[in-house]
Amino acid sequence: MSGPSRGPALLLDHANVITLDPGRPRAEAVLCRDGRIVAVGSNEELEAMMDEDDIHFDCGELTLVPGFIDSHSHFLAMGLSVLRVDLSVVRHRDSMLEAMAKRAELLDEGEWVYGVDFDESRWAGVRRLPTREELDRRVSDRHPVVARRICGHIAVANTKALELIGDDLDEVDPETGLLLEEVVLRLSEVVGVTDEEAKGAITLATLKAHEEGVTAIVDMADLRTFRTYREMAEKGALNVRVFCAVQARDVDGLTTRDAEPVAGGGGDMLRLVGIKAFLDGSLGARTAALGEPYVDDPEDPDNRGMVLYTPEELRALVRSAEDTGLPMFLHAIGDRAVGMALDAFEAEAANGNPLRHRIEHLEYAEEEQLDRMKDLRIVASMQPNFIVQWSGPGKMNEERLGPERANRSEALRDVWGRGIPLAFGSDCMPFGPLYGLQGAVHHPVEEQQLPPVIALRAYTLGSAWAVHAEDQMGSIEPGKLADMALLDADPDEAADLREISAVATIIGGQMVHVAIDRFNRAVHRNAQRALEEALMDTDLPRLDLEGPREDDEEDDDL
Repeated sequence: MSGPSRGPALLLDHANVITLDPGRPRAEAVLCRDGRIVAVGSNEELEAMMDEDDIHFDCGELTLVPGFIDSHSHFLAMGLSVLRVDLSVVRHRDSMLEAMAKRAELLDEGEWVYGVDFDESRWAGVRRLPTREELDRRVSDRHPVVARRICGHIAVANTKALELIGDDLDEVDPETGLLLEEVVLRLSEVVGVTDEEAKGAITLATLKAHEEGVTAIVDMADLRTFRTYREMAEKGALNVRVFCAVQARDVDGLTTRDAEPVAGGGGDMLRLVGIKAFLDGSLGARTAALGEPYVDDPEDPDNRGMVLYTPEELRALVRSAEDTGLPMFLHAIGDRAVGMALDAFEAEAANGNPLRHRIEHLEYAEEEQLDRMKDLRIVASMQPNFIVQWSGPGKMNEERLGPERANRSEALRDVWGRGIPLAFGSDCMPFGPLYGLQGAVHHPVEEQQLPPVIALRAYTLGSAWAVHAEDQMGSIEPGKLADMALLDADPDEAADLREISAVATIIGGQMVHVAIDRFNRAVHRNAQRALEEALMDTDLPRLDLEGPREDDEEDDDL
């Protein structure tokens, strides 16, 4: 009786394979079958294992790494941004207002004008946020208008938008139109997203993930979004692995079915992995909870940010998560919030943190807090792209915190050096692991820089460990999922990691993205470099390219 049939294998050979497997850190080739890695080794070894119908892909000596796992994303929101007014590229206050006014002209009266991802810290000239009255006058008084800051913790709205949002909430200033925290976080519920828009946005975000070499994401979603993912996954329409953390307010609505993973691509395509809660705000909005005041708040020199839970409420939240069997993903940016999170974990989490509770962002923490994180085994889920965006002399972190505290922010090396579990993500600011790796490897504070292989590990195996998936993904080893990215340069050698591209992405042994032109250019560049190195290393006879000279003696034998 014959065994079960198997599909053709995929051999990726002639590659510079960075496996992140301590037993075999480098290799030349990887053989995949039925969604899994079956062998890692030399070109000759693996070519001998191929069957006649198997598929062969020559990597042209490019660098093959485990697929990137973005440990903190807002995936649906990233896809929806295509439908919004993209303000991330504007560098002037007036340009922001003009961009939204132009969108208003294209819409029917009453439709939302929703601008996203402005960053006033990067504007030239006036950096003051627009007001309700200005949005009415300069954008539109016939449409609801809202502009959300890149951090997602502060926004401004016009009069019509306030009528729909409600101007009697604590986090709404009806005079200026300023919106804070929970109101901003739930704006999409007010603006409205249809099921079809959500599915289309997830598809668009997935294409972006493939282009960046990202094979799995952890999405800070709500219950409705999680169930949209489930519907797509069950129909085979989800083409990136998704781990979901739902909001704390959604926990009571979870069902037994929600806890069941959805299979695909040789493993799980969707799994519920945690409960997300916001403990404080953001540095950009000056709402991250600090022990000492912000140094640049002209309206409130004593401003230390805000916390969104009392210590008792926070402890109850962690206790509930323990009872549910899901880890807490606690958003805590400032040291005051980090301290509260650690107090709650210490009081309520089981010894050794078997659920792998996490602190999201951890942008500014005191050294003794990092020591406590190590002792409690709390996961540090950090975003190294924030370093590129806002760390360094004259940038936003220094403006908000002052030079001394800014130099102690985003303390990646202090976290890694203590052995605190470290996972990297992007928070979609911007989405792209190689952009983030640049911040980790070239941190403006030299003492906080990470070696490239350690930074890569945090964006792959570290992120897998943080969601209990380290035995399935995060490194290139036999038995693990065949999720990989082919890069056009070695992160260990690149001067600027932002210039590296993913020229191919593989999920479950299937090529989901190949950038042919970039691939060909990179292979050609590698071949040229190899030829030049070979010529330099070879003792070749010199060639006389000038021809005979007048004083050369004739050869009597000719």
